[in-house]
Amino acid sequence: MKSLFQQASTVAKAIEKAWERAGNPGEFTVKIIDFGKKNFLGLTKKPAIVSITYESEKKTFEDKKGYRKQEFTKKYSSPRDQKRVEDRRPQQRVQNDPESWQGHIVKDVDFWLRDWIKIAKISSRYKITTNKKEMKISFQDKVLQKNDDEKLLFSSLSYLLIQFIKKKYKKKFQGYYILLTSGNK
Repeated sequence: MKSLFQQASTVAKAIEKAWERAGNPGEFTVKIIDFGKKNFLGLTKKPAIVSITYESEKKTFEDKKGYRKQEFTKKYSSPRDQKRVEDRRPQQRVQNDPESWQGHIVKDVDFWLRDWIKIAKISSRYKITTNKKEMKISFQDKVLQKNDDEKLLFSSLSYLLIQFIKKKYKKKFQGYYILLTSGNK
């Protein structure tokens, strides 16, 4: 069973794109994650998101002697077997000094943060500094007017950034911190 996510301006277009990306399977299941939104002019404000689940097709091919062989997808007998196979897959791992933030991780955080700032329409600039296991993101201006709201926003954003990093690099990052601060204007 394979699945993938697709987004487009309408649900129908998202399903069609997902079906094409999956290789035009004969049978598939669609789950609508978000119907999307349009403004009063009919322009797309928020894209529709769908998830498509399908059975991968078995492929046949001929070897050098002309015998027809079939390529099968691996079926796991238990979650433990699946975990063993996944552990053998090459993963993107943090190298060099394990007790400090690496440059490529800081670049990923910067990329995600720029994306979030664009979505949240925040005009304040920021600076990222690292010191061993601490990453400090300092905004020049206040992001929100109320201090309590800003504190809640920063704690949530810090948590989300750590979760993104954990998921991408498949490492625990125990004892690592992301601190967000803002100016006092």
